[in-house]
Amino acid sequence: MPAIGKVSLKGLPVEDFINTFLVKIGGSEATQADAGNAAMSIDTTTANQVKLAVDGERIYGRLEVREDRVQEGIVVGSIARKGGVTFNVSPTVSLSSPITNPAIGDFLVGAVNGSAKGGFVRKASTAEIQAGKSNWQVVELITNADTTKSVVAIDV
Repeated sequence: MPAIGKVSLKGLPVEDFINTFLVKIGGSEATQADAGNAAMSIDTTTANQVKLAVDGERIYGRLEVREDRVQEGIVVGSIARKGGVTFNVSPTVSLSSPITNPAIGDFLVGAVNGSAKGGFVRKASTAEIQAGKSNWQVVELITNADTTKSVVAIDV
């Protein structure tokens, strides 16, 4: 991926900062396709549980691995909380404000796509930053082959 003379933090999670949580079941839940790119937030309705981050929510980390434990009736996931983490930028207008594509140095909050599915990110507003909703800062911009946008961010 990186060419000679370039540096990238993409895909460099810090192993000591990957934790396993319950993943919320029902509603707009994380699927196997979300593993490796979905922004997750803490679900305050249940202990040790995360959910897809929705518009304006503080991002806890990225869903690395999703495991459906059918016999136990639960879904678990590994969440990366540090490192060069890639997030998908919301392709549409968010629920509360027009989407603003993040630039290098911008801070991120959760966002949704046009179907109100969470797990995406957008640029945090000044008010969201001041309220302490954002701890992920963009260090790299990516335009994917299908023209969607992603960012590499670090937890600061």
